[in-house]
Amino acid sequence: MTIGIIGYGRFGKLLHKYLKKKHRVKIYKKESNKNSLKQCDLVILAVPINKLEEVALEIRNKINSRAIIIDVCSVKILPAKILEKYFKNNILATHPLFGPDSAKKSCQGHKMVFCKLKISNVDFKRVKKIFTDLGIIDINCTPQEHDAMMARSQALVHFLGRSLKNIKPQKIATPDYKNLLTMMDKVWHDTWELFFDMQILNPYAKRERKKFIKNILTVERIIEQRERLT
Repeated sequence: MTIGIIGYGRFGKLLHKYLKKKHRVKIYKKESNKNSLKQCDLVILAVPINKLEEVALEIRNKINSRAIIIDVCSVKILPAKILEKYFKNNILATHPLFGPDSAKKSCQGHKMVFCKLKISNVDFKRVKKIFTDLGIIDINCTPQEHDAMMARSQALVHFLGRSLKNIKPQKIATPDYKNLLTMMDKVWHDTWELFFDMQILNPYAKRERKKFIKNILTVERIIEQRERLT
């Protein structure tokens, strides 16, 4: 296939690295002329969520009628609505559950979420095969199911990782402490823009943060109660 990648940040570069091995890949940066998009069979919108609508509006009349459009945003309800607003058909919402750090050497064994929107079964299978050929494991769900689960497994993890910014490596440390350092390091490689997108644009994220903070305060009160008894 001829694949167009719009956006050449850390993740756009990662996609290019792996997809160019088997496909013709065209890169479109912000300042790039988008007229050659008509040659693309698949267009991947690898841009931040807050830029997605702007890009969708820009390219909707520059793609051919058979082109498949997908996003790779870390939330899915909002991107799905944007894709459905600007493109009549051939749209698919996806979320690769890996990034430039975790998939530095290979995509083998990593997972990718596919939320079927307006796309034929044939094209749906074609897109998934592009990624499963790289060793990626596909997961099918709705945008709502995705965001509810990612509020815990991604937004909450990043919230915790950002909160651990002051911990540092030390001589005396358990394996669990080292795991915390590893998580913190990976989280801080991502941009604040991505962090705010997953916290604010995922409608379930705030609920999970509040529950987590409540649990921390509960544990602190339990410690204080025991302390008064000693």
